[in-house]
Amino acid sequence: MRIHVSAVMLVTLLFTGTACGTSRNEVSGTYVSLGSHSSTMTISRKRDLVHIELKGGGNSRDLASMAGDCEAVAEGQLVGNVIRAKLVPFDGEVSSLDAKDIEQIDPAVLLKFGKNIVTVQGSFAHCGLRNALNGNYKKR
Repeated sequence: MRIHVSAVMLVTLLFTGTACGTSRNEVSGTYVSLGSHSSTMTISRKRDLVHIELKGGGNSRDLASMAGDCEAVAEGQLVGNVIRAKLVPFDGEVSSLDAKDIEQIDPAVLLKFGKNIVTVQGSFAHCGLRNALNGNYKKR
């Protein structure tokens, strides 16, 4: 009986391509940061990729931190409960990146989906406060 149940679980994982109940449709949406930084993240599908837009940064109560406002756009694959993405060129409202900029920095962005929280990790070296987009986010 154990072998049969294990085989069914393995086949299910192979055909859905996900684990922990996380799919591209389920992760799509808008998220807000839980820390002192006022950041938002939008996740959507783009063909066979997951498209991620991060905006915000500085503490909304501290006008001096507005220099920390930043944007980032990344694309990657969802495998299980993790999205491994890379920054892509974009023109935003407060910042932008072109291919040359991306070549000079670590473009990796990692999203880990927990029960009710998504943890974002990246260098975001193009941002004034490099860690402003990192942290925990919750779906709206």
